[in-house]
Amino acid sequence: MAKNKIVKLALYDFDGTLCAHDSVVEFWKYCFKHSIRPWAFLPMIGFYGLLGGLNLISKNYMNQRMLCFLTPDMITRFVPDFIREHKRNIFGWAHERVKNDQESGLTAICISASRNYLIHPLTADFGFDLVMCSNMDPDEPWRAIGDLCLGAEKVNRLNAWAKQRGIEYRVVRAYSDSKKDLPMMRLAGEQIWVDPKTGIRK
Repeated sequence: MAKNKIVKLALYDFDGTLCAHDSVVEFWKYCFKHSIRPWAFLPMIGFYGLLGGLNLISKNYMNQRMLCFLTPDMITRFVPDFIREHKRNIFGWAHERVKNDQESGLTAICISASRNYLIHPLTADFGFDLVMCSNMDPDEPWRAIGDLCLGAEKVNRLNAWAKQRGIEYRVVRAYSDSKKDLPMMRLAGEQIWVDPKTGIRK
């Protein structure tokens, strides 16, 4: 029986790694600056934050509820301008680094906890071979379909992708700014930790 093909990978977190500031947090702030609707939801946001802090609900669900004010119309109206603003925070070396890894024969995969309506336009000009992220319900954009793509879930997504294609993978290097990505980073032969404020390698 033939062995599965082994694919060599370079894995990238996005927020704080290729781009300063967290895109979800920044979009949250953007919505408060451009709409009165989020302000009406502040008591609910505080309530779910309290439940999460007391471990009465999962952090996964709490994180989703922080954007409980979102509607499909807000995504349509706010995302394009937010993307234009937030792209200014992408570190100057980021595109070239991805390109160099690909030219060295690695498959470049971005695995981000950010929402699909944010991360896909933010990474569109990177040329990633694959982007994995938190997929949100189009009718209720605050609600995730499945789990948010963070922590161990990043490895779960990667394993599911490889199994579906009948391949094995070897992570040559991985990039992140946060210990939350340790499950992903431990897969890598070379771990590259980035300062989320400066983009400089730690």
